[in-house]
Amino acid sequence: MPDAPQVAPSPLQRVRDHLHSADRDRTAQGRNLTPAQATRTADLRSRVHELGQDALAAGDEALALKTLWLIDEIAAMDRALLRDQG
Repeated sequence: MPDAPQVAPSPLQRVRDHLHSADRDRTAQGRNLTPAQATRTADLRSRVHELGQDALAAGDEALALKTLWLIDEIAAMDRALLRDQG
């Protein structure tokens, strides 16, 4: 009998998972950045965290998708900053 197909989590579940992991990992994310970079990315993360909470509270999948896009953009920015410091 074949395995059941994997169902991708909904955007709301992905935001919920990210917010949960972000709470745990928040202090480690800015370790290798300059103080100014760490402050800027911490502010962006805080705003995206609030946006994610709003999406979850409203059950708004469109807002959840926008939040996930912002999360990916911030992660890419962090990688670029770390690479440039390299």
